[in-house]
Amino acid sequence: MTTMVFVNFPVSDIEASTSFYEKIGFKKNPNFSDELVSCMIWDENFFIMLLSRARYKTFIGEKEIADTKSSSSALISFTFANAQSVKDFGKLADESG
Repeated sequence: MTTMVFVNFPVSDIEASTSFYEKIGFKKNPNFSDELVSCMIWDENFFIMLLSRARYKTFIGEKEIADTKSSSSALISFTFANAQSVKDFGKLADESG
């Protein structure tokens, strides 16, 4: 069985967040997206789920959503073919917001 990874992020603006991930190479899966969630596909095994803060809250109950402007909540790593590919991806992410 192939392992699939779904990373879930709370976001304040689904549309803007979806646009950012599309600009850096993700594709939106409309079958698992609606006005509260965008499922972003990197490849057949890795997905990022962008959840409105209200939808994210349904998974965490009474816990607080991390304020990522003042704290870290996750480190996500990707593999690339070489150092230049890493630099190119970083530049694209920076330019995309």
